[in-house]
Amino acid sequence: MLIFNILLSICLASFGGVIALRLPANESFVKGRSHCDYCYHQLTWYQIIPIISYLYLQGKCAYCQHRIQPTIFIIEIIGLIAGLEASFQHLYNPYILIFLIITVAVAAMTDVLFLHIWPIILLPTIISTVIWQPLTLIAWKYWLVWAIILILLFIVLHGKIGFGDIEVMLLLALVLGINPTLEIVLLATIFIMIYYAIYQFNNHKLTAVAFVPFLLLALLIRLGAYCLGFCQ
Repeated sequence: MLIFNILLSICLASFGGVIALRLPANESFVKGRSHCDYCYHQLTWYQIIPIISYLYLQGKCAYCQHRIQPTIFIIEIIGLIAGLEASFQHLYNPYILIFLIITVAVAAMTDVLFLHIWPIILLPTIISTVIWQPLTLIAWKYWLVWAIILILLFIVLHGKIGFGDIEVMLLLALVLGINPTLEIVLLATIFIMIYYAIYQFNNHKLTAVAFVPFLLLALLIRLGAYCLGFCQ
């Protein structure tokens, strides 16, 4: 199952990367062949093999030789990590966990590129969680309290935190539960404070910072720590 989980996760991540790039441009991510974003030449099947094709082509288009943005390659690597982490844990449904990590990765990608998160990105994980990993009544109560707290924070810190960040944190709590989510949010907050401090030290002015990438990093570290036995 390990190999299957990894292959599935990488392929889903690659497709998620396409969604993250095409959705904001109102371009169909269901129809149409993959193509170079610069010369628009359609790619053959062996040029779209996740991870391998990017490495083989050395990050360049096979036709125009223009350097390819590494965004989809990065998300495919995250898919590889997701497949490994989902396979070496026993708390959650591995496929829902794969969906979660890839969903957060896609949201992080759109957050970085467009400072916006499309709610439709979150739907597959929400639906699969409700169907295959339903919450108990007490878990729903905790989730509702968490939702109220986050909405109040959004109102109080208006302009300081995006609603997309709220949606991702609610999704994390839906799948992982409250305690792991609090740990992930705390870790992500520490990361963003360090990031902000480095920018301030270098006299760079920050306008808006995408928070979801820090949530993604914290999520991967938290799950990795569990897989290695450092936390429960």
